[in-house]
Amino acid sequence: MRPVKERLAARLRDWMLQTRDTAFLPEPEMHRRAQAAGLTPYELAQDAGLYPLEQILTAAEAASRGVPPPAEAFTHRDAAVRYWALMALIMQGDRSSGASGRFMDALNHDNPVVRTTAAEGLARLGQTEAAVATFRELLKETEPNLGLFVARSLAESLDDVRPLEPEIRLKHASMLAPAGSPRPWKDFTYAAFTAWALEWALMKSGVANYDDFPR
Repeated sequence: MRPVKERLAARLRDWMLQTRDTAFLPEPEMHRRAQAAGLTPYELAQDAGLYPLEQILTAAEAASRGVPPPAEAFTHRDAAVRYWALMALIMQGDRSSGASGRFMDALNHDNPVVRTTAAEGLARLGQTEAAVATFRELLKETEPNLGLFVARSLAESLDDVRPLEPEIRLKHASMLAPAGSPRPWKDFTYAAFTAWALEWALMKSGVANYDDFPR
């Protein structure tokens, strides 16, 4: 069975490279790159310079297989490779001082997806002060898909979001639709799912109940 599995895995990999699969870019990063280049996501995916798929795919595969990322992945010129290197540490449950240092270094990166992932990693290590400070800044971002990414990340990694409660409630309020709308959220894509993630974070922390939010 192993040779068959390896053969099919190789074929799948070839197919993903041939079709320029965009699944290995976090959604906010895909939109950020496309907007900066004045392209659609599909057009972006066809540009090997803007989307070096083989390098990103290699980093993602290593993370999924539990392979420790090489040192150069954390300083790679492409933010998506750095993202997958950090995700590898999170997925593998690396709690070493080396992992902590990688996350701390990544907090200074100019890419919000990298910074969000670094904050999530630190939160999972219990280093909440640095994580909270970074999440506080990221909650001010107005890009809808990035807002959802940040909300999901903090909700999953922080058990106590009380230090962020004012910022979370302000962000949650910005997701709500005007009075009289058929749904309580601005839309049933980013706004609804961002609101739900933030509500979950507040409920986990014991500062809100399910019935506190509009449905």
